[in-house]
Amino acid sequence: MRTAALGLKAHRARGHVPAQVWVGVPGTTEPAQSVNFDTGHGAPRTTLDRGHHVDIVMSLVLAVRDRVDTPLLWIVRSGGPEPSSEDLRWYSTSREVWAELGLPHGFAVITREGWTHLPSGVEQRWKRLRK
Repeated sequence: MRTAALGLKAHRARGHVPAQVWVGVPGTTEPAQSVNFDTGHGAPRTTLDRGHHVDIVMSLVLAVRDRVDTPLLWIVRSGGPEPSSEDLRWYSTSREVWAELGLPHGFAVITREGWTHLPSGVEQRWKRLRK
């Protein structure tokens, strides 16, 4: 997850980072092992409901399922790694989709300040992220 945070820092060193939902292997160098949905590309003020979340997450998981044994869903965004209410909505949806597909569940929030793995509660924070 640290590698994914370094990638975030490299691509968006400053400013607001719109939330992106990723599924696969965090920080992988193999493009086929992770896919994402950028929540910032929707129409202004478009709210994603539970049905949208399920469709998005299911599509992302199915896109990597043949190449990744245990895919993880992670959110990349601005701010601290503590889960927000929106993160918790994605978390709830991911638990539902992973259960439906019979996969072991994994979910994390990754920011420039650190990461949190919600199912286990493990987190890592740093003051200044360096390679």
